[in-house]
Amino acid sequence: MFNVLSHFLGLFAKVFRLYFFISIRSSVGDTLCMSALFPFVPEDYSIIVVSNRPEVFFNNPYIKKHIDVSFFYNFPLFLRKPVIWFLMNLDHQCILSYRFKSKPANGSRLMSLKDWDLNNKGHLIFAHLHGRKVKLNIFDNGTQISPKIFVDSIELCGVKERYNLPDEFIVAFSTSKTAVTKNKNIDFSRLHDFWTALANEYVVVQLGMLDDPPIPNAVDLRGKTGLREVFSVVSLCNGVVAPEGFPNHVAASLGKSSFVLSTGYTRRKYYAYHGKTKFFSPSEQAVECLPCWKSTDCQFDLACVSIPSAEAMVKEIKKEIRPKLSWKNCS
Repeated sequence: MFNVLSHFLGLFAKVFRLYFFISIRSSVGDTLCMSALFPFVPEDYSIIVVSNRPEVFFNNPYIKKHIDVSFFYNFPLFLRKPVIWFLMNLDHQCILSYRFKSKPANGSRLMSLKDWDLNNKGHLIFAHLHGRKVKLNIFDNGTQISPKIFVDSIELCGVKERYNLPDEFIVAFSTSKTAVTKNKNIDFSRLHDFWTALANEYVVVQLGMLDDPPIPNAVDLRGKTGLREVFSVVSLCNGVVAPEGFPNHVAASLGKSSFVLSTGYTRRKYYAYHGKTKFFSPSEQAVECLPCWKSTDCQFDLACVSIPSAEAMVKEIKKEIRPKLSWKNCS
């Protein structure tokens, strides 16, 4: 029954020149990565997006229509579950359910990610395409393309006035990504000297959740901004400093440089964007076992989560962003 319905919907999409991108129960970063594929859809097709992150796609000129997944939660439970399952498992040349395809042998999303990584050299953008039928003419290894976020002038001036932002500043996030494993979190206490040194050179605006560890002397916007406001603040900044994951994707989407505190649970190439990503961690060659989620019994003494000195990291940032930035009001 599923195959019949899937084939019918795929045929419908092909006849009416529709391209469906589906992202359900995905993180913001993963959903955002999907937008990098829109420019590769044939021009005579219209893009329909089904996702649980509508804010990611506001103002996106490539999209014909966005369908919020919350629409399906209005269905009765007996109907809602099969519909959601159906959408998550669709696989056709014109339909992409953008998520990792777990292996039946273990059903583990994490193991599927590691197996894919060990046998491929691509970016996270392409990891979600692994094993799918979708056909896109992408002639790139993943380092030259990036997702896109579109913010307008009303949004930009709105957040600048609302939070009294300076004309120039650096955005910082203080916590590590935990969606895959908590074992690779950088110990925040080890970064105190770095955050202090950074705040001595720049105006630092901290974004994130309310319970994220505070950054000394930063403009504290933790827990105050919605997702679109985060995008606007990053769009106004000079660069982003954060662990790998969501902030790195957002920075690339808005053409900003990101300085990444790499945690070692996966390879750098997953999050690297051409000319926009600087990693503060040991070289890829120095840690042969990546990707990994061990926190003990490590033959490399957890070298993957080691970080350079505060002075060395700030020095690298100063090579790309001039320090001593000034405050000005939005006009």
